[in-house]
Amino acid sequence: MRKIYRPEHIRYLNTGSGIVLLGCAVYLAFAAKTGRGIPCIFYRFLGIKCPGCGMTRAAVSIARGDLKAAAGYNIMSVTVMPALFVYLVYRMIREEWYDNKDVEVWEYVFFLLIFLTTVVYTVLRNFI
Repeated sequence: MRKIYRPEHIRYLNTGSGIVLLGCAVYLAFAAKTGRGIPCIFYRFLGIKCPGCGMTRAAVSIARGDLKAAAGYNIMSVTVMPALFVYLVYRMIREEWYDNKDVEVWEYVFFLLIFLTTVVYTVLRNFI
């Protein structure tokens, strides 16, 4: 019989997720208050925007409820990031509640599409 619920793993997962979310909240509050974020090393040395450039400003805009501004800073903040969030919640539920760690074909296709979208977006925002 398969084990459906493992409370010790969920406790660790919740603690780790809580720490990460707290760190993100503190960083976003700092960025929103000061208007400063982590500078992009990629942009500084190469002069082109990486796929994550503008993501801090986009996250602050999302927290304020301004999706249009968020899309202006980085379109992936309102397209790719929500899709990845939904996928991670799906994986957490499937792995922790149903003890199913198998990776299905559609998941490989999903990440290939995310990768290709990121590459195309980076090329378009810098060279076209």
